[in-house]
Amino acid sequence: MQARALDIKDLRHRILHNLAEQPIQIPRLHENDILLADELYPSTLAKLLNTNFRGICLAQGDPLSHTALLAKSAKIPLIIQCGESLMQHQQGDKLQIDWVEGKVKSL
Repeated sequence: MQARALDIKDLRHRILHNLAEQPIQIPRLHENDILLADELYPSTLAKLLNTNFRGICLAQGDPLSHTALLAKSAKIPLIIQCGESLMQHQQGDKLQIDWVEGKVKSL
């Protein structure tokens, strides 16, 4: 059930933005970019599927969430539950990502 909590937040987020007639901001990613985020809505990932980027690292998450399942089906490398320390990194930081071990380090 916890894996579906993000789906409910995603739906709520989209409904509120639509009611307020506000566009939903989608990250602009480039070829070697890695998306670092606290969490990622499945609808946001769906909009990024045609973007060529390196992977996703999330501070939170569940391996059974729709975000994780969508990333896996799209063959997008994903690390979840990296913890709050992930959010200390800034845009442009050089990182070393161990996709097998699920670890993120600053260079």
